Amino acid sequence: MKKYRIFSLSLVACMGLSLVACGKNVQTGSTAGNGKSQQQVERVKSDFTFLKKLGISQLDSLEFVDTFDGNSFSNHSLHLSKTQGVALLSGVVNEELIKSGGASIVGIKALPHGLTLVLYSVECGDGTFDYVCIHNKQGKRTDAMAVINQWHAIFGQYPDPMPQGHAVKNECITHCHFTAPTHFELQESFVTSHIIVNEEQPDSPAKKVKDVAVLKRVKQYDIDAQGHFVVGKTITKQSVGVDAYWLVMTKIDDIEGLPHSSNKQLDLLNSLHEEMFGPKRDEALEDRDEDLYCRMQFVLDGFYCINAQQVLKWMATHRNKSTNHLVEVFESLLSTGYIDKYDLVVAIEKMTNPEERAYMEKLTAQWGLEGAVG
Repeated sequence: MKKYRIFSLSLVACMGLSLVACGKNVQTGSTAGNGKSQQQVERVKSDFTFLKKLGISQLDSLEFVDTFDGNSFSNHSLHLSKTQGVALLSGVVNEELIKSGGASIVGIKALPHGLTLVLYSVECGDGTFDYVCIHNKQGKRTDAMAVINQWHAIFGQYPDPMPQGHAVKNECITHCHFTAPTHFELQESFVTSHIIVNEEQPDSPAKKVKDVAVLKRVKQYDIDAQGHFVVGKTITKQSVGVDAYWLVMTKIDDIEGLPHSSNKQLDLLNSLHEEMFGPKRDEALEDRDEDLYCRMQFVLDGFYCINAQQVLKWMATHRNKSTNHLVEVFESLLSTGYIDKYDLVVAIEKMTNPEERAYMEKLTAQWGLEGAVG
C-alpha cells in the first residue's frame, strides 16, 4: 500500500506554506477582511441536486453569495461520510485521508452554466488540507485547486532563547470574494507576531507585542463556461519582514496551488528548482538547502499522489538531465520512502505509450529505498 506522509500544521507552515484560498458564510453586503463594504453579486439559484443525490442536505447554512470569510469557517461545515468524501474528492486528495473520515464541505456557491463552487476541508494531523472545486450539474468535477493555507489557522513557535513568557504566533486567514458571477479573489493574510503569554493561565488571551512579518496578497481568478479556473493577477497588498527564503517558499506554494486544469505545475516547479539550487541563486538561501529540498519533495510527491501518470509522462518526455532538475528529486522520493517501489512499478505498467513506458522502466530499475536495490 502506498505510504502517505502526514505533516503537522506547524511543520508544514515552517516549510513555507503560504496563503491561498477561501473562507466563510457571509451574505451580500459583507466585508471581506478589509472592513469595507464591497460590491454585491447577484445570487444564482440552484438546488444543488448532485449533492442531495449523495444524501447531503442542510446546505442553506453553507451557501454564500459573494464572500466566504476564513475567520469563522469552522462554525459552518458539513461533515461528509467516507462514501460522500470519495465521490466528491477522489483525484484531488489522497483517499486514505478521505477514508479516515475527516472531509467536510465548508462553503458552496451556485455559478452560471449550471456549475457549482464547493469549498472543502480535509483533516490531516493537527491541521487541514483545503480545496476549492467546481462541479457540473451531474456532480462531475471540472477543476480543483489546493488551498495551500488553511482557511484559518493559528499556531505557535517557541524559539530558544526568548524572554520568559514570550512566544511567536503565526496566523493565516483567507477569504474568497466574488466581484462578479464568474470572477473572484482569494484574499490571503499571513501575520507573524511576538506575543506575551500568561504561563500561569495559558488559556487566557495573549498580549501582542508587535507584528514582525506580514504578507497580504490578492489573487484574481475567472471561471470559464467549461468550469475551469483561469488564473489572473496576483497583487501584493502588504509585505513586511518577508525575506528571500519566504519569497521562494511562496513561489513553491503558488505552483502547488495552481488549478489542475493548468498543466503547468511541473514545468514551473522544474524552473524554480534551478532558481533555488542553481549557480545564480540568492546567497541568502544557501543555509536553507534542507528546508527547500524537503518542500520540493513534498510538492512533487503531492502531484504524484494526485496524478501519477502526468508525472511519469513528464519525466519520460524530459530526458535531458541538464534541464530536467526534477528527476533527481523524483528518485529521492523512492529512496526516502515517500513513494513505494511496488506502487511505482504498477504505475509505470499503466503508461499507454510503449516507448515512454520502456524508458521509465529502465530509468527507475535501480531506484528504491536507500541501501536497497530496486
